[in-house]
Amino acid sequence: MAVQISRRRTVRAGGRIIAFMWARLRRWMPVLKILFTFVVLAGVAWFFARILTSDELRKTDLSRSPAQILWDQTRAARPGDLVLAMALYLSGMAFSGLFWVGLLRAAGAPISVGVGLRAYYISHLGKYTPGMGLPTVLRMTMAAAAGVRPGTAALTAAYETLTTMAAGALVAAVLIGWKTAGDPTMVWKALGLLVLAGVPVLPGVFNPLVRRLSSRFTAGQPLPRLPAVALPIGLVVTACGWAFLGASLFAVTRALQASPAPWSVYECLDCTAIAALSYVAGFVGQTPGGLGVREVILQQFLVPRLGGEAPAVVAVLLLRVLWTAAELAAAGVLFWLPVKKRGSEV
Repeated sequence: MAVQISRRRTVRAGGRIIAFMWARLRRWMPVLKILFTFVVLAGVAWFFARILTSDELRKTDLSRSPAQILWDQTRAARPGDLVLAMALYLSGMAFSGLFWVGLLRAAGAPISVGVGLRAYYISHLGKYTPGMGLPTVLRMTMAAAAGVRPGTAALTAAYETLTTMAAGALVAAVLIGWKTAGDPTMVWKALGLLVLAGVPVLPGVFNPLVRRLSSRFTAGQPLPRLPAVALPIGLVVTACGWAFLGASLFAVTRALQASPAPWSVYECLDCTAIAALSYVAGFVGQTPGGLGVREVILQQFLVPRLGGEAPAVVAVLLLRVLWTAAELAAAGVLFWLPVKKRGSEV
C-alpha cells in the first residue's frame, strides 16, 4: 500500500512539473517558432549542400559539377512524372498521419484530422536536423496547442513511427521474397528480413519498445492504453502508404528514361520493395533524414533497372530532392493554417 501511494504521489508530482513546464513554454512559443524555422532551414540547407556536392554524382561526369549534372537531368526529365512523384509521396505520408490521428482519438485526445495532419507533416522537417528527438518534440508542441497532453502525443508518435517502420520492413520482406522466389539465396535473405521485421511487432516486444522510446517525453505522466487492434490496423494502413511511396519512386525512374516502362502493378510493387527497404534502413541508421544509408541501397537496386550507375545515382538524388521539396511545400502551406483548440484531454 505504501509503495502504491508513493507511486501515485510521484506521478502527480511529475504531472504538475510537466504542466508547469508547458505553461512556461507557451509564453515563449512565438520565439520558439522563429527558432524552429531557422533550425529547420539550416538543417535543410546543409542537407541540400550534401546532395549538391555528392562525390557519387561528380564521378558520373567530371566535366560538370554535381549541381549542374542534377539540374541538367531534372530539366531533361518529364515534368509530369516529377510532379506526380511529389504528389504520390505526400499522399503516402497521409496514411501514417491519419493512423496517428486515430491513435490520438483512441487515447481520448480531442484533435481534428486537419490539425493532426498539420502537426504530422510539419514534424517531418525535424528529421533533417541531427538527433532523433526533434520530430517528436514538434508533434508534441503542435498537438499540445490543440489540447492534447504532451505525454499522449509522444507515446502515440512513437507508436506510429515504429508501426510505419515495421510495416515497411514487412512489405519489403514479402515483396522481395515474392519477386525472387526462384532464387534460393534471395529467398533465405527475404525470410531473414521477415523474421527481423516480425520480432519487433510482437506484443511483448513492441509495447515496451514504444514506451521506452517515448519515456524521456512522458516522465511522471499517466499514459493511456491503446487497444490491441491498433497495431494490426496500423500495419495495414501504413502498408498502403508504402505502396504510394513505391509508386513515387517508379514515377521518378520513368521521368528519367527515354522509353519508360508502362505503369503496371508489378513495376509499382517492385519499386515499393526498394523504397521500403531503403527507407527503413535509413531510419535504423539514425542519420539525419536517413541521408547516405538510404541512397546506397536505392542505388544498388536501381542500377539494373536504369541500366548503369550514373542514371541510378541521378535518380536517387533527384528522388531525395523531390521528396524534401514536397515536405517543405506541404509544411509551408500547413504552417500558416489556424489551429482551433477543441478542448482539453481528460
